[in-house]
Amino acid sequence: MASQPPMNMKNKCVYVFFSAPITPQSVDTLIEAVSHTVATGCREIYLVFSTVGGSVADGIRLHNYLRGLPCRLTVHGIGNVDSIGITVFVAADKRYAAPHVRFLFHGVGMEHPKGRFTEKMLLEMLGTIQKDQARISDVITDRTKITPSEMEDFFRKAATQDTTFALSKNVIEEIRPFKQDASYPVITIKVSGVGGSDES
Repeated sequence: MASQPPMNMKNKCVYVFFSAPITPQSVDTLIEAVSHTVATGCREIYLVFSTVGGSVADGIRLHNYLRGLPCRLTVHGIGNVDSIGITVFVAADKRYAAPHVRFLFHGVGMEHPKGRFTEKMLLEMLGTIQKDQARISDVITDRTKITPSEMEDFFRKAATQDTTFALSKNVIEEIRPFKQDASYPVITIKVSGVGGSDES
């Protein structure tokens, strides 16, 4: 569910508050809200963002959607920017983080309902994980100064990084406290639950 701003938002900035896991439901809700807002004539989406991560497939989907927006996109991290959430975060051209925001990098994991595995099943799962990690690495290294070798290290050994690291690697352009302009309308994305088996 998403609250919607008034119509006729031409030349306006609209805040979109997103604090949720990256799931099919949360991504669908965000895309629907942003698409509606853009259709009203909004000139800038200001995404106020925090996530603990979630589905790789939905994170990549959201990244590609946000990259294609016809309006300006700014993202401001205010809590955790974890896992596949980093891939979503770097979709914006203007990126800020409040002090004390963290960025968690780690390898892709996969849940499986079956307790018994064959060699074929394990190889297929490994192949899927490796391809997902390659997709994540391609996005992040293309949009930041983080190198492929650094991403490989993060996949093998999880690392929690701070805003100083994020600034040095062009994940963000500025460490900036979030200050809301009361004259701009607000959309709040409200979702619950975690979905997706390919988690990052």
